[in-house]
Amino acid sequence: CKQMNIGILPPDVNESQMEFTVENGKIRFAMAAIKSLGRPTIQAILKERGVNGSFVSMQDFVTRMSTALNKRAIENFVKAGAFDTFGHTRKAMMIVSDSMLDSAVKQNKDSMSGQMSLFDFAAEEDKKSFQITFPNVGEYSREEYLAYEKEMLGVYVSGHPLEEYIGTWEKNVTAKSSDFVVDEETGSAVIHDGAYVTIGGMITEKTVKTTRNNKMMAFLTVEDLAGSVEVLVFPKDYEKRRDMLIKDEKVFIRGRASVGDEPVGKLICEQIIPFSQVPRELWIQYADKEAYLAGEKELLDLLKTSDGNDTVIIYLGRERAKKVLPRNWNVRAGEALVTTLSEMLGEKNGKVVEKPLGKISS
Repeated sequence: CKQMNIGILPPDVNESQMEFTVENGKIRFAMAAIKSLGRPTIQAILKERGVNGSFVSMQDFVTRMSTALNKRAIENFVKAGAFDTFGHTRKAMMIVSDSMLDSAVKQNKDSMSGQMSLFDFAAEEDKKSFQITFPNVGEYSREEYLAYEKEMLGVYVSGHPLEEYIGTWEKNVTAKSSDFVVDEETGSAVIHDGAYVTIGGMITEKTVKTTRNNKMMAFLTVEDLAGSVEVLVFPKDYEKRRDMLIKDEKVFIRGRASVGDEPVGKLICEQIIPFSQVPRELWIQYADKEAYLAGEKELLDLLKTSDGNDTVIIYLGRERAKKVLPRNWNVRAGEALVTTLSEMLGEKNGKVVEKPLGKISS
């Protein structure tokens, strides 16, 4: 869909149907695609929505649907993004989900038994004070946020964990996962059998097996922005690199392509390089030496807050001189640090330069 420029919309309790639908030229995710959500539950939601109108808040949804939902289903709606329409962060909604359902169930039980509560006697404008409030806890980290989406929907919808690294990825890979797919018409893949290539992506699955010689080897699934490819790590390489073979770790893998009779080829691992070991330089520019000396303390105080493997280089414009800071001043030159530098020194005065992998050893 991305290659065809077709937008994908997340599931929404007010917009989604049972199946996938088209909405303003985009594909709206189906409620049936949310993990562990049964069709009877979805039918009950669609019926309630049809009879009494759209849900105006998360609490309205939980109250109206409390007899058809359990806590797990509500949590799955939150993780999948189906409650985003209500304007709260997923983290805040997750925190209140249990108490919100407990309150709704109790309210329904009291109603069925004929009991009246203070809520029933309250004036309409006073009822807002009985609403469950959402804590100001911010949002999940981007990786948590996307991991929950993948867990619930099987795919990433709002983004991809590798998007932050797309520059690094594009600069260093020589093959994408889609290059391993054998074309049905031609009977061949983009890469040929035995080709020496570098792929990059995130380890999404790992299976360790024991060989007949009683040694360990691993079968990895590495996912990139185009799809996924299976990687075989034989005992010799597995023993040397097992500490890098962690689920969700972002790595470059060099090796030989194995394209046979299967619909998708594999990669035989020969070298593994974590994204974190890709050499990068953070260039920080000042107008001249005087400006640098005036702001040196503020800069060093900022650099102290970041720990990583990236080299820091100070560039003085007027003098056309550069100063490479010692290794103990290395930082993680991520988006947050670069943004802070831009705010402090002005846009374009903080820039990350990524070096190609070259002959880096693993």
